[in-house]
Amino acid sequence: MWSPAILVALAVAVFLVRRAFTSRRSLPLPPGPKPSLLWGNLLDIPAVAPWKAFKRYSESSGPLVFLSLPTQPTIIINSAKAAMDLLDKRSQIYSDRLLTVMDELAFVAIILQVVYGKKINSLDDDYLRLVNKSMEGLSQQKVPGAFWVEYFPYLKHIPSWVPGARFKQIAEYYKPYVESMINQPFDEVIAAEAEGKASPSVTRRLVQELQLQPGKNRVYSPEEKTARNVTGIAYAAADTTTSAASSFLTAMAMFPEVQAKARAELDKYVGPDRLPDFDNYDDLVYIRAITLEAMRWIPVVPLGLPHRVMQDDEYEGCLIPKGTIIISNAWAMLRNPEDYPEPERFNPDRFLKDGKLNRDVRDPTTMAFGFGRRYVLQSAFFFRQPTILHVFEIHPGVDDSGKPMELNMEQSTGLVTFPKTIPNGLKPRSATAEKLIREAALDLDE
Repeated sequence: MWSPAILVALAVAVFLVRRAFTSRRSLPLPPGPKPSLLWGNLLDIPAVAPWKAFKRYSESSGPLVFLSLPTQPTIIINSAKAAMDLLDKRSQIYSDRLLTVMDELAFVAIILQVVYGKKINSLDDDYLRLVNKSMEGLSQQKVPGAFWVEYFPYLKHIPSWVPGARFKQIAEYYKPYVESMINQPFDEVIAAEAEGKASPSVTRRLVQELQLQPGKNRVYSPEEKTARNVTGIAYAAADTTTSAASSFLTAMAMFPEVQAKARAELDKYVGPDRLPDFDNYDDLVYIRAITLEAMRWIPVVPLGLPHRVMQDDEYEGCLIPKGTIIISNAWAMLRNPEDYPEPERFNPDRFLKDGKLNRDVRDPTTMAFGFGRRYVLQSAFFFRQPTILHVFEIHPGVDDSGKPMELNMEQSTGLVTFPKTIPNGLKPRSATAEKLIREAALDLDE
């Protein structure tokens, strides 16, 4: 039989837990746009560039914006401090994801070589076109609020011909591309392995371990399904690399004075007769600043991948209910004038002080690719950008009608975004640069 002291202690503990729960549940929700009785805030999420609207809402609501969405309450985080406080410092309760993706980046040809032993000799490769088409569809589907079926799941049962069923038409259009992206290269490795011709790769090892043989209409085991999905998504992660490269080229063409300053740094520390390498990393400070500014100026992922809070939480006097979807608005954070004065201007010098990187300026890599688990990406992008600058002059080029292209910093709408205008006016800087380009191309062919 329990002693009176233990019973009293238990009663006090129960009282304190109940009071804490009641107190937290009595807190107000974060502010946000006024919801309608029927649709909540569903109509307050624009189909194009929603990150801009979320930033406007935060100007009156503060760092957290609450959106009352049918079946799925959502909070948009618009400040880096709030994102780090919640998604980093309290990651144990904010780590639940709505979807699983690769967090690491890769370069296109290397990924395909490693994953499938597949050599890419041209950007016109059939498989690259297939993957790009698949990622186009996947990116559209991940924009918050883009499709009402996310909030009214029963809509998935309506026929695609019903007016308003655009989500179903898009899904049916892109599904074959996604399935082919996942299965086509995997099947090619199975066939090559059966003939003893498979190149070393991750997929070949999986095929060997699973002892897979060619066969039509074969039922995939759970292990094989997992292997196909994991290898298929590996190249898809390269979409972020292509986006970052496109933003960099756009910035260089729009700001020739930045391009000229970077090229002067390359001429000083690398010289004309070779390509830059990682031994030059410490010397090429201005180009490292360009890398940071390019990631800030047109972020690859304007809205981070959604998280779901796993229990009731409180932040700055507001309730964050269990099950709420949390979306970080990196686009807004990277345009905070307190961190980045004149945020619309492409200005690498903002990251420099006394000839070195200024560590007092907030690092955009902590926001540009999402919070929670992340990787240091600056060195990965560093290798590509000085090489392009060293051998090419980057100009806007011309559009389809032959007129000079007018560039801007507008982005496409999607999970991974691209500049709407990408320069095409690249030409070798010199005969020596042209020679370096040919030698690099020959090395890739070997």
